[in-house]
Amino acid sequence: MKIKTSITKLSPIALIATLLISCESKPPEANVASNASPTPAATVNNKGEASRSGKFVSVSNPTSGQATLSTKGDKNILELDENFKTDGGPDLRIVFHKAPDLSSIAAPPSFGIDAADYIVIEKLKSTSGKQVYEIPKETKLTSFKSVAVWCAKMNKTYGFAILP
Repeated sequence: MKIKTSITKLSPIALIATLLISCESKPPEANVASNASPTPAATVNNKGEASRSGKFVSVSNPTSGQATLSTKGDKNILELDENFKTDGGPDLRIVFHKAPDLSSIAAPPSFGIDAADYIVIEKLKSTSGKQVYEIPKETKLTSFKSVAVWCAKMNKTYGFAILP
C-alpha cells in the first residue's frame, strides 16, 4: 500500500495532474482490434423501406467499401458504394452467403465456401467504384447474412460485408 501513503502527501492539484497524466487518452475506437468485423447497420427510411448495410472485410485479397441492400419500389437492390475496391480475378462474382462472418468459414489456405451456403447474384461489374445489382425476386433475403466478392474459378473469397 505504498501508493496510498504517497497519494496522501500530494496536494489536490498534484493529485489531479497525476491522475490525468496516467490515464490513456486514446479514443474508444482505438481499443477495437483492427481486423474485427465492422458493425453492420439496419435502417428504415421515411417511406418505411428497410435497408441493411455493412463494410467489406478482406479475406484472401484486399477488399474495402460498403455494401447496402435496400428496397426501391418493388425491387431489391444491392449497391456497392463509390469507395468499393477489390483485386482483379479470373471470374469474380457477387454472392449472398448464409453466414454473417466469412473470415473463419472462408479461411486459409483455400478461402473457399460451400455451394449449399451461398447464391450467386451476378458477375462483379467492376473491381472499383459504385455499382448497383438488382436482386432476383425469388431470392429469400432473410436467409442470407452477408454479401461477398468471390472468385468462382478458384472458389476463393476475396472479401465480405455483414448484412444485419
